[in-house]
Amino acid sequence: MLFLGVFYGVFVTSVYKQISGLDDKILTMAGALGSVANGLSRIGWGTLSDKIGFKNTYKMLLTIQFFCSITLIYFKNTQMIYVLLVFLSFSCEGGHMALFPGVCGKIFGIKSGPTLATILNTSISSSAFTSMLIT
Repeated sequence: MLFLGVFYGVFVTSVYKQISGLDDKILTMAGALGSVANGLSRIGWGTLSDKIGFKNTYKMLLTIQFFCSITLIYFKNTQMIYVLLVFLSFSCEGGHMALFPGVCGKIFGIKSGPTLATILNTSISSSAFTSMLIT
């Protein structure tokens, strides 16, 4: 689940400049805003998960990510919408990183949770490697 969820974010991170017909200034802004969104969204996704639970938060995250993955290519020449979709895509990638360590600790306890979260993080590097092979 984490492999496929993070795969989209890693893939967009590596190709968002190549698939768009926009100029470099706009794409640089999209990348910068996306990076900020990736970092700050972790706090937001974690807080939301504490309030409404992991399942509801993850459903919301996957819904946003699915919407972005379908519509990104269609708005590749529309500045504001493309920047917004890249922003949301990066934000969702940050959400994956924020949600899984907490749920591992909650399910497997304080003793095994951190170990399993670390093992689970290997899927992130596997996802990045797979994305590199595709691009």
